[in-house]
Amino acid sequence: KDMEKATAVRAEMADVCAERDNAREAKSAAEADLSSCRDAFDVARAAYDDEKLAAQMDMEIRTMAVEDAQAQFRRAMEREQVEYMHAAAAKEAAMQAELSALRVERDVAQGAKSAAEADLVTCRNTLRAAQVACNEEESRASFFQDQAEALEEALREVQAECDNHKDALRVSQDQLLSIMEECQCPISHSFMREPVVAADGHSYERQAITRWLATHGTSPMTGAQLTNTLVVPNLIITRVCRFLKRGRVEDEQSEASTQNPQEAPAVARGELMAAAVRRDRGACMELLARVVPDINATMTYEDSAALAASLRQTSHPSTRHWILHDSRFVGATVLHIAAFFAWEEVCLAVLHAPGFTAHAAATDHRLGWVGQLTALRLVRFWLVDWDRAA
Repeated sequence: KDMEKATAVRAEMADVCAERDNAREAKSAAEADLSSCRDAFDVARAAYDDEKLAAQMDMEIRTMAVEDAQAQFRRAMEREQVEYMHAAAAKEAAMQAELSALRVERDVAQGAKSAAEADLVTCRNTLRAAQVACNEEESRASFFQDQAEALEEALREVQAECDNHKDALRVSQDQLLSIMEECQCPISHSFMREPVVAADGHSYERQAITRWLATHGTSPMTGAQLTNTLVVPNLIITRVCRFLKRGRVEDEQSEASTQNPQEAPAVARGELMAAAVRRDRGACMELLARVVPDINATMTYEDSAALAASLRQTSHPSTRHWILHDSRFVGATVLHIAAFFAWEEVCLAVLHAPGFTAHAAATDHRLGWVGQLTALRLVRFWLVDWDRAA
């Protein structure tokens, strides 16, 4: 705005200067007119002298006429001179008035110029103050940038520590997984409550090995003939199992069946998947205790639609915040369903079932969020190693 005001003052000054130049040109024109009048007067005076000479030559003939003519001429000249003087005085007065007006306008323009210069000085001071404030802001921004870089460096250090902790956690998980596998009964495939040692040196659940030895004289693990049928409590495994059970929720159906999978008949095709679709946890455990020929079978659209409809009618925590479509579970295995519903012992039984090779299906990207949720729950229940679950 100050620059626009200064520009307007400059334009006004230019207009005043133009008017002053016009006044000067008018004065020059008036002076030229006065010079022309004087030239005309000189010409008239010369003519007057000529006429006077002519009149003197004719004086003798017409003395009275010449005197009258001279008198008339004098009076005319006097009148002309008076009129000319009056006109010149009026014109000079007008020129003086115009000159005074131009001087006043010049003074006004000079005052406006002074005000504009004062405004310009004020603008320059304001600009300097703004530059100082900008420099201060830049210094502050540089300080904050340094702080941000320091925070990023600290964050990278914390991230490195987190990675180290993750590696340590992965090793601990692998070790704990190995310990948990040792605490599972080879016959019932469930977490042992009362572990005992048989003559073959392996640990079993007391109830399961007792039933086995009632009809067999061989080792369930090696198939070799046992020297005796005595079983001795395994105190170390008992303590380990008690320690692990403190952080686990042991389901009552985990040991519903202690039947040897080599003795029971094979499960009919589709029966395990049907039990999973019905969300029958106990039936799944009973079937997994036997040989399941289609353990790697995937869910069809009809099974997926039935399971999705069942989930929409319930308020299960795993599906409360999800919108399930009929095709969400197409391609999922029994492992997916078990992990989705947090059936830990079912997931464990599937992973250890003979012939199960669909481990990669747990993280298949084609299954969308179902596969991701499955992988997360597999990590939570420590059913597979960290790299595979991730």
